[in-house]
Amino acid sequence: MLRDRPSIDPTTTALLVIDLQGSLSQPTYPRTTDDVVASTIELIAAAREVGVTVIHIRAGNESDGRDWIFADTEDDRPRRVWALEDMRFDPRVEPQDSDIVITKRQWGAFYDSGLELQLRRRGLDTLVLSGIATNFAVESTARDGWQRGFRLLFVEDAMAGLAPGDHEFAFSRIFPRIGRIISASELIDVMHTPLEIAPPS
Repeated sequence: MLRDRPSIDPTTTALLVIDLQGSLSQPTYPRTTDDVVASTIELIAAAREVGVTVIHIRAGNESDGRDWIFADTEDDRPRRVWALEDMRFDPRVEPQDSDIVITKRQWGAFYDSGLELQLRRRGLDTLVLSGIATNFAVESTARDGWQRGFRLLFVEDAMAGLAPGDHEFAFSRIFPRIGRIISASELIDVMHTPLEIAPPS
């Protein structure tokens, strides 16, 4: 998929696992949520093995929705409430103590979440993105990350969209402009390849 292989420095790289939580029963395209989870399990295992920081992103807000205000509703009531107790992670990708858990308040993971602070304080400048949905949470997070100057890698077979064509559109029109596209197997191979550092001239 890549003409030239990217390099990965585990000490400055984070794997973002986005929204593998709650009900994953809705149809996704071009692959099922089970397929996404299976690829993500392999990514997480490889990341932990080489020291890449694993960050689990979930959506959530106060149970009564008081922390969400929408200008397009007459009485400021939120259109949707995601109570944290209803947004448990898929048990197949349950966070470990060494992982970071971030709760976001909107589609993108940077919104009112503390994600950027967690990344900056650890010196993490490369983000590997995976999760659901390609055209919502992942794309919003990617756009925000790109604007903040992070290097982005998109794991194509560890994502899925919510409607036919959405995934393909992001990978053909958006992601190539702001980052690098790679498969899960290629990324795992790269993570296990020692980083080559050119000697000083």
